[in-house]
Amino acid sequence: MADYGCFPLWSRGANVDPLTLLLPPELTARLLAWADALDSTLNPADPASPLPMRAAFLRDAESEWDSFEREGHTVWRALRAARPDLHVTYHSTLLERAVDPDTDELLDLLNDAGEVIGVVWRSESDGLPHVRGVNAFLRNAAGELFIPRRAAHKARWPGALDFSVGGYVVAGETFNAAFGREAQEELNLDVSALGWRVTANFSPLDTALSSFMRVYEVPFEGTPDLNLQDFSGGEWLPPGEVLRRAGSGEPVKGDLIEVIRQVYGNP
Repeated sequence: MADYGCFPLWSRGANVDPLTLLLPPELTARLLAWADALDSTLNPADPASPLPMRAAFLRDAESEWDSFEREGHTVWRALRAARPDLHVTYHSTLLERAVDPDTDELLDLLNDAGEVIGVVWRSESDGLPHVRGVNAFLRNAAGELFIPRRAAHKARWPGALDFSVGGYVVAGETFNAAFGREAQEELNLDVSALGWRVTANFSPLDTALSSFMRVYEVPFEGTPDLNLQDFSGGEWLPPGEVLRRAGSGEPVKGDLIEVIRQVYGNP
């Protein structure tokens, strides 16, 4: 959490010097620069009228506070990676509340052309098509797709048939990096070692899909190592069988049927 004239880290109400955490020097410098950016907005003569922010991370295409949130989210993720032994939450300036890493993530906000113009939290993005997502299918030599079933505790589409891999592209991430991360998190797969291909790029303005989306296909045989926080099981199905089950009333995740039709046709 950033606050005027303070280090950006707190523990049980006490301000924490990043140097005491033995972080990589570049991460410590980035944390301190983020705090300095907030300090640069303080107007001692009129605290209610902040000054323009001064920071190297500001982006021309977005507001200074979107850039500040983007940088805060980035250093938060870097801090969690550097110190996985710590449970680190982030106090969002835009949301004005603490964010837990398991419950929310910051996304790039796009314009109609798919260009980044700001940021938005996933919790605030329902129904907003101007974000990016990745979805992928594992496909075997028989042409079947690995279709997992979402865990029953999921808040959205519990127990529904799902993509082999899927998720949002977080702020500052590329499509390919998000695909690799989601495959590792959901199936414990290193897709760079398996090989993959992009089967489609979609815009929500040209399709009935919910976001700007890149779809991948990964050659695979056998059963992947499912993350049971995401999936309760899975099976290999021909694309046409997935469509048939959906037509008979089996629950499916949003976008799944439309993507299968767009990529594999409507057998």
